[in-house]
Amino acid sequence: EPVANPVAEAAAEAEPAFEDFISIAVEEFKTCGEDPELQRQACCRYLKRGALAGVAQDELIHRLGLTAPSVLDLAGYSTDLSDNVMGMLKTISDDEIFDCPA
Repeated sequence: EPVANPVAEAAAEAEPAFEDFISIAVEEFKTCGEDPELQRQACCRYLKRGALAGVAQDELIHRLGLTAPSVLDLAGYSTDLSDNVMGMLKTISDDEIFDCPA
């Protein structure tokens, strides 16, 4: 009889929730178009929701613009637009993330 692996089971249960989280982020970034202020707000919400869900910020950043396909890829962003959003992340403070509505 197979031995139960609680870590693997927890990860399997968490994956659909994480995919929903990514889908929400994709839809939000789609609605921003090329407006940098809306993109900034979407970044803050994405990072805050991720933090509240217990996802490490480096993992969130990786999924946002560095994995293939990334959140920004799935939202239809060009390479230049994705680069702009990823550059913007460096200018967002923890306070800004904390203060934004999730």
